[in-house]
Amino acid sequence: MSLTAEGWEHFSGWQRAIEERAMREEDRILQAVAGRLMTFALKLAMVFTVGRSDFDPSTTRAVSLEHVQEATRQVETYFLPTARVVIEEVARSERENLQNQIIGTIRRAGGKIARRDLLRKLHVKLEDVDKAICALEASEEIETLQVEGKGPIKYVYRLTVSNVPSVSNVPSVSSVTQIQGNSTRSVKSDRDKSSAFGETVVTVGTVETVETEKTVTTGGDGGAERTATPSPKPKGEGDEGRAPTSEEAEVLADVAGRILQNWPGIAEARLWELAREKLGSPLPLAVVKAWLKESGYTEAGRLNGSPLWNPPAAGEVVG
Repeated sequence: MSLTAEGWEHFSGWQRAIEERAMREEDRILQAVAGRLMTFALKLAMVFTVGRSDFDPSTTRAVSLEHVQEATRQVETYFLPTARVVIEEVARSERENLQNQIIGTIRRAGGKIARRDLLRKLHVKLEDVDKAICALEASEEIETLQVEGKGPIKYVYRLTVSNVPSVSNVPSVSSVTQIQGNSTRSVKSDRDKSSAFGETVVTVGTVETVETEKTVTTGGDGGAERTATPSPKPKGEGDEGRAPTSEEAEVLADVAGRILQNWPGIAEARLWELAREKLGSPLPLAVVKAWLKESGYTEAGRLNGSPLWNPPAAGEVVG
């Protein structure tokens, strides 16, 4: 089956007009789909011919001009606009998905990530990444920091405060009075601290024990009374001030080493969270701080309430 001479003439003129328009208007979508739509128009014209009620395969061998005209009209007025809408929608979804992917990558990295590490994880064209980052900066979902040091300036992307998930404050008990032993336990709860890395950290309350003086009577009736003051509890005896166990120290050293592979410093809250997950048991935040100090780390400041620690200088032993 083939087109009539008039049908070929109409189709060739229409094809040439579509291609010239695509080049003249620099319509990338039209340039991409034009070739497929040309073939589709020919197939559609053949379908119109075969679908006629009086079609006879033994006698009908050509596609008429009317069917070619109808096929090209439907392609240009329906299929081409539909293809444009679909392609633009897919492209828009990809752009939005890239922005969400960038936010998710930064959040999984602890709320901050260097540009080099972000590009390594995304595997997307540099131009598309830069456009997505500009859009996220304009919407104030992330911010870009410049880190100066040896060599060229490095860029770090950080989630803004509005993009850091948080949970409501955990209610705390102001004081608990213990009658036995004439001692009073006063529980002071630190405020909730939201780390800069996307997690909300609730620190363990600091427990202060104040024992009252005890009066002891000796010598029976009329005996002398003396006041005995209990000796102070040695520092580090409680769970809060103790040194880390060998297992805890080993886990903390391993987690700290993995953090330092991707970041020049350590966030105390991040180290505590990861070490606690790896141990599978409670780990006082004070034990983490004690390990950092014993291992030669130095506190470099705070970010959104979370202490930041620099690793030991070269030559010092960690852990």
